[in-house]
Formats: sequence, C-alpha cells, structure tokens
Amino acid sequence: MVAALLGAFNSQNGAVSYKAEIVGDMTVLEADTMATSVAGRRIPARLSLSATIQIPVARRSFTQQLEALAAAIRQQTGTPVRLDMGLGSYDVAFTGKNGFFTRAQDLLVNWGTAARTARVALVDLLSRSKTTLLYQLNCQVGVNSAGECTLSLRPLTIEVVGRSGALRNKTVYFDRGRPEVALPPDPPDPK
Repeated sequence: MVAALLGAFNSQNGAVSYKAEIVGDMTVLEADTMATSVAGRRIPARLSLSATIQIPVARRSFTQQLEALAAAIRQQTGTPVRLDMGLGSYDVAFTGKNGFFTRAQDLLVNWGTAARTARVALVDLLSRSKTTLLYQLNCQVGVNSAGECTLSLRPLTIEVVGRSGALRNKTVYFDRGRPEVALPPDPPDPK
C-alpha cells in the first residue's frame, strides 16, 4: 500500500522524489532525488539525515548514542550537529529504569548501526525507547563555514482535560512500556 502511494506521489511530483524504508513496524520516508534547473535531470537529495553513516555497536547511555550519531553525521557531511534535549532525564525515559537506586550501568543500551542513512538509524534508535520521542533537525547555513544543525528531541505532549474541565498539555512518559523501579537494598542484618 505504501509503495503504491509513494509511486503515485513520485510520478506526479517533479521537484522531489521519495523512497521508503521499513524499520521495525514503521515506514520511514526520505527524500531520494530532486530536480535540477536542467530539464529532466535529477540529482541525489543531499540532506543531513540522508547521509549514510555507520556507528559501531557499543554499550552507551541513550545520550551517548545520540552523541555518536551526531558525530557520524558530522563525519559524513562536515556539518556540526548539536543536541538539544531540553530538561529531564532522557536516559531514564528511554530505558524505563528509574528509581533512586538505579546504577549508571543500568542506563546503558547496546546499539549501533551498519551503513544506513542517519534518519533510518535515528528512527531505529528511537523505536527502542520506552517513551515516544519526537525529533526535529534544524540547520543554519554558515556564511564562511558549513553552518551547524541542531537535533532536538522531546517527549510527546498531548492535550488533556484537567480536573477543572480546562484543556492543558501533558507530557507523556513510558507510553511504550512500564518503567522499572529499582527496589531499595535489603536492610542490614541485625546484630
């Protein structure tokens, strides 16, 4: 179904054509080619998240995995990528491991990617999170440099009716799985 819709769109859109890649149960659409000023000539769409990257598999925190992704994008495009994650503990939101007694090594996740686009790698990483995280990449063109991009991540925010009947925004955590709360250690043995 997606392939048929994408084919129909691409046949009717002369400016940009898209391709689809399946990541788990999601379909990721990416710009594939774009028209040039020369009639009928198409060139690859060169977007920062369309760069082909590789990241060695390693145990890192979610934040460290994102830093590895940003470094891989910079290596392929020459454009620095800064992370903007706002406030909060994204490592906890990602893993679901929460509690006063959680150890740093409990927040590590094993992840990396073979050669694929940065967008597909990012979606693959985010698909493993216990909290739905939305991303946005904003790039600034540099005058005398390559400029820089900012990769922003935020948890999903929904509008709900509060107790007073008024609408309010609610940030959603752990919508993909219950958090794991660490139990306190056993009390010391009585003497």
